[in-house]
Amino acid sequence: MESPSRESAEAPGSALIFGNFRLVAGGSLFRGETRLEITPAELAVLRLLLTHPGQIVSAAQVREAMGSASSPARAVPACIESLRASLGPEDLIETVYKRGYRLRAGVRPYRSGLLSAEPGSPFAPLPAPILVPSLAIVPFSAAAGTPEYLAWALADETAAHLAQARPISFRIAASQSVATLAGRGLSAQQIGAAMGASLALTGKVWASPTHFRVRLQMIQVAGDRELWSEDLLIELGQVPQLSRRLAARIQSRLEASITISAGTGGEPVLEPPSVAPPAVESVRRTPEGSSKTILEQDESWELLARARSEWRSLERHQMQDALQRLTRAADLDPTLAEARIELANLCVAQALHGYLQPGTAAQMVHRAAQRFLDSEDRTQSAATGAANLLPAAILPALGWVHFYADRDLPAALQAFEGSAHLPHDSRVTSARTLFPLSRRRFTEAIDLLSAALRLDPWSALLHARMAWALHLAGEAAASVKQAEYALAEFPDDESPALIGALVLAANGQAGQAVKIARELARQRPYFDAASGVLAHALVCGGHPEEAREILERLEWLSRERYVMSTFNAAAWVALDEPEAAIQQLRAAEQARCPWFFQMMADPRLAALHAHPEFQAMEAILAGMEATAVNR
Repeated sequence: MESPSRESAEAPGSALIFGNFRLVAGGSLFRGETRLEITPAELAVLRLLLTHPGQIVSAAQVREAMGSASSPARAVPACIESLRASLGPEDLIETVYKRGYRLRAGVRPYRSGLLSAEPGSPFAPLPAPILVPSLAIVPFSAAAGTPEYLAWALADETAAHLAQARPISFRIAASQSVATLAGRGLSAQQIGAAMGASLALTGKVWASPTHFRVRLQMIQVAGDRELWSEDLLIELGQVPQLSRRLAARIQSRLEASITISAGTGGEPVLEPPSVAPPAVESVRRTPEGSSKTILEQDESWELLARARSEWRSLERHQMQDALQRLTRAADLDPTLAEARIELANLCVAQALHGYLQPGTAAQMVHRAAQRFLDSEDRTQSAATGAANLLPAAILPALGWVHFYADRDLPAALQAFEGSAHLPHDSRVTSARTLFPLSRRRFTEAIDLLSAALRLDPWSALLHARMAWALHLAGEAAASVKQAEYALAEFPDDESPALIGALVLAANGQAGQAVKIARELARQRPYFDAASGVLAHALVCGGHPEEAREILERLEWLSRERYVMSTFNAAAWVALDEPEAAIQQLRAAEQARCPWFFQMMADPRLAALHAHPEFQAMEAILAGMEATAVNR
């Protein structure tokens, strides 16, 4: 695709510079002095993005620019994907949820070999550096005697603060993929290289009776060299504010380290700061209230850190412990917004796993949101025209509750639109993709997942979601291929195991599906979805009696506790008992199960489509869509 070529044949009079690229008047695209070959449609889309720097262009605008108004809906994302591939690893084109696409880089005209930003020009002046470097923050290690959850929480919160920093000086690599690679024993430099990052940050935390010591080390991935290192000594009472201080320190150090070298097309060059940072800096407590208040803030933050660490395992008991800690943290310190946001996300996750009754989860999410409205430190939502005063980070969880529990599609749309600007996070992206899947907007969900996986290629959850989306879309071969990849890449993760077993059983590989689902059900005895998937796989594999035993056991359990019955319907269909399948769906609908609308689109339930009660349940979604249109 790339061919060396000089620009001498092209007039530079109206060339545009963006990132490491130059688009000249005749339509030739260069990276440095190398000419790139792109199709006419890609060129038209690129010109559209360049003439709207920093603005969102809709899919309709892209189709119009391509000159393919009558082409299939998939033509636009296919063209965007191809253009992204041509531009390489910089990932300059951003997909904005439900709105369109946006060019990440600044744009400047090129005049007689000089960059210009003339008054009245539609192109924004380009701040240095032109190319935004990326940073992989590796989970910090904990010295002996230091809680591991504290070290992990410091790295996680620091990454979150840097991802939301404005102006954006660098891009933060997806934490889920970084954590996966770190768990496989890769070094910071290897993780940075795998993620395509320019830099990698690693750290270590020591604890003493009165202080914490944090050592930071910034590594340039290319060449595996240290840019700088720094030690911070922190009083115990300062820990709740530590991650913000670390983020500010890292940002200032990076800005001091990045220069632009001449003749490289604006590529950033990273150098150690001209003034070396102090070997040890002591950070002392800034009193923010009475001693009792400060102690409560310290305890709240520790509860939050422990809860975040616990529910990463997705173990039922640990998730329940985390729920109690987050509730306690929010009660102790009403100003700790992160505790309420984390609580809302955890409630949705527990409802999706069947560990918390959906109605209870919805009440807790609403209560967490209401406490923001009742608090004095209200923050205006980013949603244009929104009357609420909620932080955007809680809106994905609230939007999902509005949809599956409240059946209020307009409110759900407002919540998701109000959080569309949030940086990628696997939990946020999961909620965003389940929403269009439930509305049978499969292309939209697949496009969202494709964009997320470019940023987060080692997220087991996102790979499993992609296999599920392809299955619901009726793309059987693609769903099997995706499921097999996820199972091979993440053999110990429950999300690929659940969806992988489901997809394989539905596509003629029941023997392998039974093995996977049986092991998952053994490891997660309270994970009712795994038992439902196992029952279906057993029927497909010629073991209907064992499947009936599992389904009957789940029915008896439902008299003692909440049982998520949605995934059982496919097993009853395979057993040729449609009324039993309808009964399971009816129970799921009445319980407001978050998988209900997606299961109604499951190809395995095709035999129920003519059933009057199935059609009545399908009409629920149609009515919600009609209400949203009318509003």
